[in-house]
Amino acid sequence: MLRIRFLWIGRTQEAYLREGLKIYQQRLQHYAHIVTEEIKPQRRWQSLPEITRKQAETKALQERLLPGEQCILLDEQGQQLDSIGLSHWLENFHLQSVPQITFMVGGPYGVEREAFPQQTKQLSLSPMTFSHQMVRLILLEQVYRAFTILNGEPYHHR
Repeated sequence: MLRIRFLWIGRTQEAYLREGLKIYQQRLQHYAHIVTEEIKPQRRWQSLPEITRKQAETKALQERLLPGEQCILLDEQGQQLDSIGLSHWLENFHLQSVPQITFMVGGPYGVEREAFPQQTKQLSLSPMTFSHQMVRLILLEQVYRAFTILNGEPYHHR
């Protein structure tokens, strides 16, 4: 079974977002082994200048990466896909026998995308800006939607 890891900076604060994450994590368990990991920000990160904070959060994400996994960094400059396009990405990873996919979501200031390996894919969910906590829920819903598309289930309407 495909393993998908969601790796993000900080705890999800809002109860409604935590509840939504829980719902989609449960739904996704039918299609893949799902793991979510929150990287606890260091206290001092809050007081750091934006660029220094981005560097610290980038390093924290890099330290969690595993050999052989396919990494997808959510970034406003990343490739924009529709839901069917995302389902094709997931299908291709499965066909290539990728052992694990890791989606990474940075903090409110983002990350230094150039610091990640060249094979790291970059994905933008929308040209609009969402809070980094809300992006988590949108991402899980879209991954769930992609699996229902791949399985020909009626969740997605064309």
